[in-house]
Amino acid sequence: MRNKKIIKRIKKKPVGRKLFDGKGEKVVIPKLEQAFSIGCTNDEACIQAGISTSALSRYEQKNNEFRVRKTMLKEKLVLASRNTISQIITEREFSKGNNKGVPTQRAVEMSKWYLERKKKDEFGSHSSITAEVKTEALSEEKKRAIMKRIKQWK
Repeated sequence: MRNKKIIKRIKKKPVGRKLFDGKGEKVVIPKLEQAFSIGCTNDEACIQAGISTSALSRYEQKNNEFRVRKTMLKEKLVLASRNTISQIITEREFSKGNNKGVPTQRAVEMSKWYLERKKKDEFGSHSSITAEVKTEALSEEKKRAIMKRIKQWK
């Protein structure tokens, strides 16, 4: 009879750091999503979720869907702000005999604020000038003449 060699298969244990520093994905992901939905940076979201930024990076590398969702969540606050501004701008006050209403003072102020930021050229309170400046190297003769004038001022 032949001798059969018995080969034990050794189960390899995972090596290295756990994905979310030992915390469960079901606990960490909702915390990250909540933080990103209020406009947090990666660092702030990681602090909120109690994980390292490298753990977030590793997770994003493995989960492209999460990376796309994170980008969308970060825009959520901007969209909500736009909606609020729009609602304020369209506010109307109604009085007796006035069915159309007039803009509220808050709506007028918000409209001005919005236009100053969106249409700076037309409604901005600051002016800006764009110009091209050409420079040239001074010849030795011009340098001497300038130095002579400076000495005369002293």
